[in-house]
Amino acid sequence: MRLRTLKYEIEQILPNLEIKANKRNSQPVTHQLINTEQLKNAILAVDQLDLFPDLINELKTQSFYSFNGDNLIIEQQEINVLNKIVPQLKTILKAIAKSIERAQNHEIDKSLTISIRIPNVSDFEELEKISSKLTKIFSQTLLTDEIEGGFKVIGFDSGSNWIDILATSTAIVQTIGGLAWSGAVVFKKLQEGLLVQQKVREMKISNNAIEEIVEKSKEEVNEVAEKEAQYVYGKYFSGKSPEQIARIKMAIKEIADLYKQGGTIKPSLEASIEVIKEFPNTSELPNVESKIKKIEQKRKK
Repeated sequence: MRLRTLKYEIEQILPNLEIKANKRNSQPVTHQLINTEQLKNAILAVDQLDLFPDLINELKTQSFYSFNGDNLIIEQQEINVLNKIVPQLKTILKAIAKSIERAQNHEIDKSLTISIRIPNVSDFEELEKISSKLTKIFSQTLLTDEIEGGFKVIGFDSGSNWIDILATSTAIVQTIGGLAWSGAVVFKKLQEGLLVQQKVREMKISNNAIEEIVEKSKEEVNEVAEKEAQYVYGKYFSGKSPEQIARIKMAIKEIADLYKQGGTIKPSLEASIEVIKEFPNTSELPNVESKIKKIEQKRKK
């Protein structure tokens, strides 16, 4: 998990990681835990982060962890365990979140960052290919007089292959989102073509027929990429430049190939809802629909 994501997850857990219990007038002394579900879910969330297994496992042995509901009567021994471990967990988690925050660059506007996960590379040749791909996607497309601003690389997580880039404006982030969305549309078309080709090969028809279908698939992918490039240019760029449309088309096809190899392009967790909507949900790429289609549907209405 990326440090930025880990910090975000911890910040979601901390408010719920607390004990709300009332001492009862009983002999022996017992306590009424009134936020059992909240506490249990917080412990489960910490467990999913794969942190502090010894502490989590000790909590799992307590009665509250297997109880369904909020109000639970627990004995003094159990409240002692909770009062010892839960504050300890909270203190450690706060320290981790603070350390991650200090390690990050405070001067950057996090809402303007974009994260790109590149495929695993095993040698310099593969790294060069990925670098060339990213240059085609970003440098040759965004560094133009038609739109103001640019971007710079600000970080790379070698363990998870994530690259962070910082855009100079929200407009640049939205443009990257538009490219990423159109890339998803082309990726979807590319996958549809590959599925058809696979089915045709299973039918064991002639090689000439297979080659014809392959060429037809390439033409369809190219047509979709062309339409998406024109849409992106019309929405995010200004002027009239066939050369820029061609560069956008190439970038969109490169993004589709990046998706095919397992790559990802995501906006920052701190980005606004409007910006996030410009990007496709990469966990649901097969369901991404072209925004051109949505515009045409609106016109018909």
